Amino acid sequence: MLNRKEMKMKKYKILGFITLMICIFNITGCNMTDNKEDNKDNNIVETNKDEKEAYKIVFNDFVGFVKLRVNNGVITYIRLDEAFMPDVWAKETKKDALTDVVMKDEANKLLEGDFGFAKYIKIGDKLFTGVAYTDDEIDKNPSKKQKVKYSADKISDLYTYLMKEENAKWYVECLQKGEAYVCDKNGKKVETTFLNSYGSFFKSSSLYWTTGDSGWSKNMQYLCNAVIGTNVSSEITMEDGYVKIGDIITSATLIGYKDYYSLIQEAYKKMK
Repeated sequence: MLNRKEMKMKKYKILGFITLMICIFNITGCNMTDNKEDNKDNNIVETNKDEKEAYKIVFNDFVGFVKLRVNNGVITYIRLDEAFMPDVWAKETKKDALTDVVMKDEANKLLEGDFGFAKYIKIGDKLFTGVAYTDDEIDKNPSKKQKVKYSADKISDLYTYLMKEENAKWYVECLQKGEAYVCDKNGKKVETTFLNSYGSFFKSSSLYWTTGDSGWSKNMQYLCNAVIGTNVSSEITMEDGYVKIGDIITSATLIGYKDYYSLIQEAYKKMK
């Protein structure tokens, strides 16, 4: 038979144990939250590791690529990024530094303020030579930013070449390995002042649109979080300046939302 003092001590021990268990639950439970805004990396632990990818030109001037996982018919993980095209990373940043490796156009069509474009670039094992798009070609081109037509053996135009998914994948993988640079006519890398003004081949690691909560990274986060837990079958629209997926109004404001959503849907279809 316990005396009053012993009963009191036992009571405190029980209360202490309960308090400890509550604390442990709260700490570990935070990682299981379904608050997608806190899930910045869009990582959800799961047993199904089957991943699918998709690649395509998005927003006319970038090569978008997405990787996702699906479990029980819904997306449980997604990573979305974009690669810059040569109009960004093969630009000369100083007009007075123009050399024979930089394209010169008689009408100066390829000079934008203090910028010029490389005549020769190498991507993977392919050597490309650039010439100015004609006015007619520019009118027919979905992109109005691409002013240089880069051609290589069996590739008449890099831009149209990247419209095919397997080629877009090749391009992204070359950039990921750092196998893209300005070169001379023989393919030798040239040390010039050519710089990517954003500091990277990819938007996710660049200075591209870094304005606060409305920047590129935040917009991608908002969009990706909205498709977690869905089968991307809902219609995507814009309402009052915000991207809306089905009944979900996201915080995303990016105007290329349809291309990004289509890219995600293409990767999802590969799961079937």
